[in-house]
Amino acid sequence: HVLRRSYLFFYTNTTMNLALLPFFVLLSVASIHAFVVVPSTSTKVAQCSAGSSTALNGILGRFRRKEELQIGKPIALGGPIPAIDVEMLTTSAENDEIVAITIPIEASEVLGGEGKSVLVGMPGAFTPTCSKEHLPGFIDASSQLRKLGVNTIAVVTTNDKFVNEEWAKNAGLLGGREQAITVLADGDAELVKTLGLAEDMGFGVGVRSKRFVLVCENGVVTNLLMDEGMDSCELTSAENLIKVLTPSGQEVAEEMDQKTMALMGGGVALVLVAMFFMSGGDDHTATVVAPAMKVIAPAVKAGSKDFTLLKQFGS
Repeated sequence: HVLRRSYLFFYTNTTMNLALLPFFVLLSVASIHAFVVVPSTSTKVAQCSAGSSTALNGILGRFRRKEELQIGKPIALGGPIPAIDVEMLTTSAENDEIVAITIPIEASEVLGGEGKSVLVGMPGAFTPTCSKEHLPGFIDASSQLRKLGVNTIAVVTTNDKFVNEEWAKNAGLLGGREQAITVLADGDAELVKTLGLAEDMGFGVGVRSKRFVLVCENGVVTNLLMDEGMDSCELTSAENLIKVLTPSGQEVAEEMDQKTMALMGGGVALVLVAMFFMSGGDDHTATVVAPAMKVIAPAVKAGSKDFTLLKQFGS
């Protein structure tokens, strides 16, 4: 009855036809679904309804927001690395050829040894920030981190072992030499969820590891750094980690040593230059001054960007 009255109104108000047309189409569809009884035994109708629901969910799913995961808080300082299985990428010599292999191992075994170790969480292999900035930064800084007492540098992603193997090869980590970085695959995200460091990155990406750095001492967490999202890499960069691990006062001391060397070298240079001019610039004095200037030049250059006397007499 409502539908019939609506059609009558539609045809008697011709000036509103075009504007109201979409409304009446929707009303017709709604009326049919609302008032036509569909037998529950109709398999074809049920399949059609399910297909329509799936298609609708697929369309709406593309616009879904990030979901909050039901996981615990990030691991507390002083907590132990959990004994969760991951897959570690390593190499093996077979028939005089270095090949990549993956072995199952507990995370606590990788990071629980004596001394200092670092676990770096990255959202995904081959993602722009991870591949172009985060991982290369740790590869380049690996020797400096080892000088600061870090025995193990491990990177974990929520990719499978096959993706991580290609990623490691692409980054030059598998070439027969000792690996600067240990690559771990946490395909089920079980480790990062247990650590409280997993995040839903949204449609098309899903549950991934947060971008983080865990510093461990004898298997116990001593520091935690985190960046939000997939693109930011500031607090968790290798450069920032070096600053965090550098003992307070060491950078100042190193800077002071360079300045002291520069001042001492500059003073000696001035004395030698004065001797050269006081002697009238004879050949004998020149043969003494020139070699001495070349010896002290590196020290002065290390602490001074502009030293005109050195440029004049030290070359």
